[in-house]
Amino acid sequence: MSEDSKWTLPLAEKRIIADGILDAVLEIR
Repeated sequence: MSEDSKWTLPLAEKRIIADGILDAVLEIR
């Protein structure tokens, strides 16, 4: 497993991850 494996995820997975990050940022605020 290389670091590049992060960027080979399907777009759906990336969107879910992005939503999770946004939720975390909003909670921190």
